Amino acid sequence: MSGVSLYIGAHRSLKGLLIVVATQKPDSMISDYYKRWGIETLFDCLKSRGFDLESTHMTDPKKMDKLMGILALAFCWCLIAGHWEHGEASEFPLKKHGRPEKSLFRLGIDIIRRVLKNYCAKSNHDNFLRLLNVLSRT
Repeated sequence: MSGVSLYIGAHRSLKGLLIVVATQKPDSMISDYYKRWGIETLFDCLKSRGFDLESTHMTDPKKMDKLMGILALAFCWCLIAGHWEHGEASEFPLKKHGRPEKSLFRLGIDIIRRVLKNYCAKSNHDNFLRLLNVLSRT
């Protein structure tokens, strides 16, 4: 295509979804696509569906590096808290479109927000300490 060698591959998922990928690296195109999709999901959680990263307006690279490190830890904490409270994501009831109502990340961030809100408002230390314990076991 336009003088560039291009490989096209397709894969049908277990749920029947057809994935078509165009790339210059044919050996690992499907596995690379799935990695990319995981990264897209992470960025979605860091931005509009979770931490609202785009509203920081930071430009200093050192500060952004630190912020990304903190957000990566917070993202992991949300996943762990969601898993701890609700179990495996594969066990969630599915909606008509075939996906769970809420992601493991969303369930986790909701739990952490609720516990932090109660901790600050009512000085309820027990649930906060349990969440910290969940994080410290990783």
